Amino acid sequence: MSDDVSSNFDSGAWEFTPEVVEVFDQHVADHVPYYDVFQNIVTHLSDWLAPDWSMVVDLGASTGTTSKQISDRHPERHLTFRLYDAEQPMLDAARAKHEAQPSTHTFEYFERDLAAESLNDDDASVDLVLALFTLQFISPTDRVTVLREARRVARPGGALIVAEKVVQPSALWQEIANEETWDYKAERGVDAETIRSKARALRGVLRPLPPGAVEQLMSDAGWSSIVPIWRWHCWGLWAAEAL
Repeated sequence: MSDDVSSNFDSGAWEFTPEVVEVFDQHVADHVPYYDVFQNIVTHLSDWLAPDWSMVVDLGASTGTTSKQISDRHPERHLTFRLYDAEQPMLDAARAKHEAQPSTHTFEYFERDLAAESLNDDDASVDLVLALFTLQFISPTDRVTVLREARRVARPGGALIVAEKVVQPSALWQEIANEETWDYKAERGVDAETIRSKARALRGVLRPLPPGAVEQLMSDAGWSSIVPIWRWHCWGLWAAEAL
């Protein structure tokens, strides 16, 4: 029997419980292929997208890894990070992670159901909005609402970065993507029972869309110049501008 946190959940019952929060950083690294690559790409993009005196809003911030990495990369810049997440334990973990960050950086935390509640009005003029593996847990009908809110608070010339799990356009490519993902996890030491447990727990909870549908949602929400930044099988990263 696996002792991975995934085994605690029945079919379709995955939640970001306090128990998940305790192991989240290692768990997501094991179950999202090249999670470190996604984070490094976003961190490097902040060279251009989070200039001095800018605001970064992270939607579905979880334990605050992305904001910490951007903060570590730019200790000399004056940056404000606003982290939104539906789970207070996630934000508590992020707060603890940020305790030793530079005094030039401000971190603010908001427990918020992104699909049902608006962002703060004084978020206006945001330079960079992040939504990394967040939309896939929101009902497809509500995702454009979240992206519209992100567009509403973005300054002209601001940017959006979205990371998502997607579905492939054919059975062949989806089969390859599935098995490559399983192989990746196995190579990191995740056993077959744990891989199965996680898949069962996520049934109907994680609802990926085709890449074109992700881009269409971004466009429908008012984002422009949408470009794919990185892709590995059914895991992708996109960026867009607020023009």
